[in-house]
Amino acid sequence: MIFLAMVRQPAKRRVPGNMEAKSRVDCQLCGKSAELKDGKFPGYQGPNTFQIYHCQHCNTAFSTPRSVDTQQVYDLIYQKGAVVPGYDRYWKYAQYVKTTDNPLDYLAQNEDTYWSVREALLRIHAVKNSEFKILEIGSGLGYLTYSLRKAGYNAHGLDISAAAVELARDNYGDFYIAGDLFEYAKNNPKSYDVVVFTEVIEHVDNPVLFVGAVLDLLKTNGKTIITTPNKSLFPADIVWQSDLPPIHCWWFSESSLAYIARELGTGISFINFSQFYRKFSYVDCHALRREDTPTPFFDDAGNILVGENKKPKSRFRSFLAHNEILKRLFYLVRTLTNGGIVRLKNRSITLCAVFEKRG
Repeated sequence: MIFLAMVRQPAKRRVPGNMEAKSRVDCQLCGKSAELKDGKFPGYQGPNTFQIYHCQHCNTAFSTPRSVDTQQVYDLIYQKGAVVPGYDRYWKYAQYVKTTDNPLDYLAQNEDTYWSVREALLRIHAVKNSEFKILEIGSGLGYLTYSLRKAGYNAHGLDISAAAVELARDNYGDFYIAGDLFEYAKNNPKSYDVVVFTEVIEHVDNPVLFVGAVLDLLKTNGKTIITTPNKSLFPADIVWQSDLPPIHCWWFSESSLAYIARELGTGISFINFSQFYRKFSYVDCHALRREDTPTPFFDDAGNILVGENKKPKSRFRSFLAHNEILKRLFYLVRTLTNGGIVRLKNRSITLCAVFEKRG
């Protein structure tokens, strides 16, 4: 979690609204040609807008420009996140983990992100002793690091925000470090067996350099567990199903992360989510296409905007929402007869990749 695990704002395809935006640019990940999908896409805080490009070569989406004052938006999130719709659950997690004996299991039952981290640790046979060291980068409110420690792992958290680290220490103990990843990696090479960062890589300006610094922290054959919103799950005409820019700069796929692994000479594998989705779950891409233009979370004065223009559900959808059996049957039939319904099974709305350091 970087500063927080960010919520995802529905987005639909629109005709590019900025005629000055270039129709094609070099992909900011692989360098091949990327196509403009929206020239005036709303940002997290109005009135900022962004261009969204898709690269078919590495299946990556990215936003430009990167010159907006992102820290100002992060500050708003920290100040008001507990009451932002869709965001308040992170504050609830931060409080609830202290009331349960198995906080990691609690998180894993509630979100695919934390389930996949727990699954990845089991897959790589992470050891629960003081010699096997785990670092969470972007530890934010601190509850995942705390939950890992309660599960028996020797885990610590690193965050660039001194305020976040102070809050985490107050809530959970002296297991958090305030610092910049690149400086910390320079001073602590080959110190960790596992590095975890959930919903972080989509925030950074240069993901290859960022993951490279993470690898410097790892011992030989060490692992890094990365989670990020999953572009691969959605049809190509869905422009952006991730947090609004500039909070999220990237929307990655398996191909994106595989490209990063090749550039850095690491091994890579992906977590299969079929055990998480034992019950029928889906994403309705038709509904995403019907959504209004995404609404910024904040206006230029810092006031919360989300939810003001939300359309009410139809009577039929309201009825389905209160009848779980009929809802599952309805969407199961639509899954079999209509490509607009994407079933969540092996893949999720979240990607989880495990990079292995070689040599």
